[in-house]
Formats: sequence, C-alpha cells, structure tokens
Amino acid sequence: MTPARREVRHVELEPWEVGGQLLDILSRGLYSDARDSLREYVQNGVDAGASNVTITVDGPTVVIRDDGSGMDETLLRAARRFGVSQKTPKYMVGYRGIGIYSAFGICEELRITSRQASMNDLVSWRFQFGEMRRVLEADRAGDSREDVALANLLHQHTELISEPYEGHPSDHFTVVRLEGLGEEYRAQLNDASKVNEYLLSTIPVAFPPRDYGSSVNEWLRDHAGLNPVRISLRIGDEPEFEVEPPLAENVSEPQCDWITGPRDTSLAFVWYALSTTGRQISSQMNGAALSGFLVKLKGFTLGNRLTFKPLWPAVGGGTLYHHYTGEVHILDGADVYPNAARDDLEPSPQRRILMNQTSNFFARLNRQANAVRAMTRAERLAEGLDKVLEGLKTRQQSPDQDPFDITREAIAYLDDLEIAEKELLKQTSAGRRRPRPELTEAQQERLEATKGAVHGAVKTFGEVVRRAQRRTERAEREPRTAPSAQPPPQVTLLANALSELQSMAGENPDQRVLAAVDELEPAVRAHSVPRAIGVLDDLKAAGVQLPAGVEGVRKELRTLIGWSPLAPVSLEEALAQAGVSLETDREESLVRAVDRGLLAALGGRSDRYEMILRSIAGAVSDEFAS
Repeated sequence: MTPARREVRHVELEPWEVGGQLLDILSRGLYSDARDSLREYVQNGVDAGASNVTITVDGPTVVIRDDGSGMDETLLRAARRFGVSQKTPKYMVGYRGIGIYSAFGICEELRITSRQASMNDLVSWRFQFGEMRRVLEADRAGDSREDVALANLLHQHTELISEPYEGHPSDHFTVVRLEGLGEEYRAQLNDASKVNEYLLSTIPVAFPPRDYGSSVNEWLRDHAGLNPVRISLRIGDEPEFEVEPPLAENVSEPQCDWITGPRDTSLAFVWYALSTTGRQISSQMNGAALSGFLVKLKGFTLGNRLTFKPLWPAVGGGTLYHHYTGEVHILDGADVYPNAARDDLEPSPQRRILMNQTSNFFARLNRQANAVRAMTRAERLAEGLDKVLEGLKTRQQSPDQDPFDITREAIAYLDDLEIAEKELLKQTSAGRRRPRPELTEAQQERLEATKGAVHGAVKTFGEVVRRAQRRTERAEREPRTAPSAQPPPQVTLLANALSELQSMAGENPDQRVLAAVDELEPAVRAHSVPRAIGVLDDLKAAGVQLPAGVEGVRKELRTLIGWSPLAPVSLEEALAQAGVSLETDREESLVRAVDRGLLAALGGRSDRYEMILRSIAGAVSDEFAS
C-alpha cells in the first residue's frame, strides 16, 4: 500500500476573495470622528512637504487645500490602493495606506484633485462613498450574501478624471473635498475651539513667526524630522483664523537639547524656555495650557503637559517644572510606542530607559531653574533698595515713628538680602552632591551682575541698620514724648483698641483675652501702633473670634502704617485664603508647628511674616492645583 503524499501549494488570491465589507469595518473602526478624517487629509499634505493648509467647513461640505508637492496620475492612482503605501514609516505618519478612506463612513462623496508643477492637466479621484455604503448595506440585509468584492466595489464606484489646468505652470497643490457630510459629523466640525485643539494635538502645526516661534519651527524641521505647517481654518460664517500653538510670555530665549540613551543614542529632542520672572509661567492662554512640557511622538501629543511631570525632581514639590514651557519630541531611536488611549507610552524596557534618561535631563533643568529663581529674588531685593531706603529715611525723620520698629524692619530687610545672597551662591555653585547648574552665556552674565548688585546692597543696608540701631539706643536713653505729640487718628484708634478689648474681656473671661489686655495697655501708653497690631493679631491667630469693633480697629491700625488690612495672621489662615483647607488633625498640628517656628525665627508678626505666609500658601496652592 502506497502511503499518501503531503502536498504544499501557494494558491493565488482572487480579487473576489477580499470582501468590500473590510473597507467599511476598518474605516469606521479607525475613524469614528470627523476630526480624524480632517487629520488624515491634513497629514497627507504635511507628508507632501506643504507649508500652508487651508480648511473650510461650510455646512455639508469640507475643503482641505495644501501647497505640497502634489501628485501626477501615477501617484494619484497609487493613492487608491488599500493597505498599501509608498510612504516611509521613519519619516512620514500616514504610511498604513488607508487614510484616504478615512471619510468613507461620514460623507457621500470624496474628491481629491492634485497637480505637480509643470503638469498640463489636473488629475482627480472621485470616490462615491455613499453608493458604496448602500451596496454593502443591501448585501448585509439580503437573504443570500453575494460577498461584494473590494476590488469590484472600488472599480465600480471610483472615477479617475483628467482636465486642463489654466493656472500658472509652477502651481502645485492637492485639494480634498468632502461632500454630503452627515449631520452627526457636521456637528463635530462646527465647534471651532475643539477642532483647533484637536489639530494642535495631532498635527505638527507651526508656531507663529514671532518671538521664539521661528526658532522652534526651524529646530523641529532640522532635528525632530517634522514639517511644521501653517493651518488656516474657517467654519461656516465665522471669520477665518490661524491654528497656532500659543507662545508663553516672559520667558527666556528658547534652548534645544537631546535626551540620549546609554550609548549616546538620541531618544528625544527637547526645546524649552524658562520663566524670566522667577515664578511659574501663566498656566493658560486662550484656553491652552502653557507651563510644563508636552510629549510628542511623530507630531501626536501624548496626554497633556502633566504627563512627564512625575519625572521632575521631587525636591521643592516639583513646582519648578512649571517655570518651563517646552516640548519633548520622542525620536525613532527610543523604540517606544503610544498606548491605545494615546495618553502615555506602552510599558516596555525601552520606555523605562527613556523615562530614566528624561528624569536625568529634568534634573539638569531643575538646577538651572533654581539658579534663575535665586537670581530673580536677589535682583528684586537689590532693585527695591532705593525705595526701601527712602521710606526708612522719611520715617526716621518723623517724631511719631517708633525707632524700635524702624530698626526691626531694617534688620528684617538686611536679613532678606543676606538670605538671598547665600541662596544665590548656593544655587549657582557646585556642592558635594549637587553639580554646578548649566547656564547659558546670557544667564552667566546676569549671574555676575546680580552677585555684584546684591553684595553691594548688603553692604549699603548694613550701614543703614547700624545707624538705625544707634538711633534706637539714643531713643531708649531719652524721655518719651508726651502722648499729645501723637497724631489724633493714632490716638483715637489706640484708645478704641484698648477700650474694645477691655469690654470684650469683661464679657468673656477668656484667659487669652485677659492676657491680651495686659499686653495692649503698655503699647497704647507708648503709642506703639505696631505693638498694638501684634497683640490683636496674636489674639486672632489664637482662634479667638474678635467682635466687629475690635476687628475694625485692627484693620484700621494696619492700614494706618501701610500694612495690608486683609493680611493673614497665621499660616492656617493664609492657606484658607489661598483655597487650601486642612482635613486632618495631623495636618493642623503640622501647620501650627511651622507657624510657631516662623514666629520664633522672625521675632513676631510683621509685613515680612505676611510675605512669607503668602509665599508658602501660594506654593502649596500651586502644588495642589497641579
């Protein structure tokens, strides 16, 4: 008996064996939103080297025109292929060969007209998508399936058209026209702000050619393999506008750099600009986020500006992340891919390498931002020196001013200057575990100038403090002036403060109130407004509910000496004013402990104490918001 032979053959696939339903399944599955189709046709123009794209949405009609290289008949015929593309994945986004069918499920007809320079004719494809859908629907609804072949469907319902062109011989362009857009899809394209936001997140849109926009556009072309394109959009009767990424204000000249791998492989290209104010960049402009870094892969945005924030050094709460604006463009060398939601990268060993190297890169930027923030703080103090000196000089000449308070304020300002100088030196020099920050030439020049200015300010104010201390010593040896020398408003307010507090003590034998009366009496006798304010502030900070009269006097006294009447009197109150509430006893205890430490270090409440409270509360509020 002869054993059966095993036979292996290659069988040619007949055109009828690929059903037309595949077109419907893939196009509807991949492009469920009309904006997805818009993206595909704009991206085709970007891949063709376009500089400008115009989009017009007018009821059921959408027109996308680009000034790319265009197509001749051979290229246009190739564009009809399904799942076949001549584009290179490394350099172009639309390489899967199905983007031309992205509008299959949303419109009745698609017409693509194109021309290369020096061609005599225009060439066009006309796709009757509505007819195709009805053929497929009838096939699905029939008692017996005819299995409509994809090749036959495209053959019967597409037309290749050639016609004379009467324009300039050097013209080159592609025009995509969608007719008969369905109501649901028209609604998706009628919201200009959402279409604008979608295009910015999916297309390499060019930055406006002002400020640092031109530099970034050039870098993206040269280093990120992108072709930033200018897009104009008009929807209905609304005015046409430019789709443009916003530019942050009050930032330095942008810089560019690369995130590299262990073997110096380029993993990502980064451009960034740092706030010049020493504060966070405004979080929004015209509804678009600005502070932090966008993460992009082939022009697509992954997540939002907080996606990579966890990689920023945690020291300082990560607030310096928001002192930057910029973009991280992941390159092919990273060998990573977006997840299905396009809000992050798929987990992989390559992703871990990219995350680690990005974290190291961010640590460098964090050191730079710390140095610039220290410079800015020192500059502000040094620049405000003349104003502070003039104010102290005027007050020293007034017999109504308490020399002790003037001296205390002078010492506080000198302390600020010295702290700023120390912080500046710390943040701009290398330490045991802290590399020296990498500064640009302009930043280095600014650093040297700031060092000189703040050192001179410390020296100048040291003399002022010594003069103030000598005047205080003389005042302590001299008899006090009569109370009648005090201006009437101060006399009245001080008397009211004591009277109100005494009435309160009579009605409420709270030991805190009684102790406050004992402290307030000598302050009133000496006509010391700051000391009286301190007593009332302490009482309020202790949690005592001040009557309206006492609170009114406290605010008036503060206004009288130039202090804010709405200033917080404790860190807890400052946090509340900033919208941050304490939720546990542990949090309240920690905040009160910090508050006691501040009071001990500063020698009591003052305008400096208020400044520090607001600074802490602002930083906490920013961190909660981010």
